[in-house]
Amino acid sequence: QRQRQRQRQRQRQRRNVHLLPRSSHLHSKEVPRRHGRFFPKLPLQSLTRHNLIHLALTLLHKDYAEEKKVGVLLLQRCLRDLTSVHLTLLRDVLATVVNEWSTCDAIAGQVVCLMLKQDAGLVSNVAEWRLSECTWVKRAACISFVKLARFGKHNDSILQICTDCIKDSERFVQLGVGWVLRELSLASLPLVLSFIEQHRNRISRESLRYACEKMPEHEKSVCMMKKPK
Repeated sequence: QRQRQRQRQRQRQRRNVHLLPRSSHLHSKEVPRRHGRFFPKLPLQSLTRHNLIHLALTLLHKDYAEEKKVGVLLLQRCLRDLTSVHLTLLRDVLATVVNEWSTCDAIAGQVVCLMLKQDAGLVSNVAEWRLSECTWVKRAACISFVKLARFGKHNDSILQICTDCIKDSERFVQLGVGWVLRELSLASLPLVLSFIEQHRNRISRESLRYACEKMPEHEKSVCMMKKPK
C-alpha cells in the first residue's frame, strides 16, 4: 500500500512539473500534444516572433530530445519570419549540437523543408550543405528535399547534393541519399536509374535498397541484382 501511495505521489509530481522533463520518459509522439504544458508560466502568446525564435534556438542547444522537439515546434509557429540568417543558425546547430538522426531529420524535414517551400531562393543555401565535413549537415541537405523531390522540384539541386554526399561512406549520409532518391524516383525514374548506374561503386546496398523501394518491381530487381551483397 505504501508503495502504491509513493507511486501516486510521483505521478502527481510529474503532472505538476513546471520544467521540461530531464529524462526520456515522455514519448516523442506526446510532445506536440503536451509541449504547451512544459512552460505553464511562460506566456508564449505574448512573446514576439523574435523572442519565440530565440527560445526555439535555445532549446535546440539543450541536451534532451524532448527539448529539441519543442524547439522545432516553436520554429514551425514562426515559419513566416525565418530567413537565410536563421538557416545559417540551423546549420550551426546541426554541425555543433546534433548527434543523432531523429533531431537532424526533425530540423531538416519539419523546418528547413517548409522554409524551402516558402522561399525557393533558399535552395542554393541548403545545397551548399553537401560540402560540409559534418555527417548531420550533409544528411540534412538530403532530408530537406525529401518532401519536395516526389513532385519533381529542384531536381538539379537534389542530384548535385546526392553526387557529393554519395562520396561519403558514413551510413547516415548514405541513407539520406537513398531516402531522397526514393522520392525522386516517383517524379523522374530514369534520372534516378541513371544516377544509380553512375555511382554504383559508391552507393551502399542499404542506401540502394532505400532508393529502389518505390520503383516498379522490374527496375527494383535489376538495380538490386547488380549490386553485390
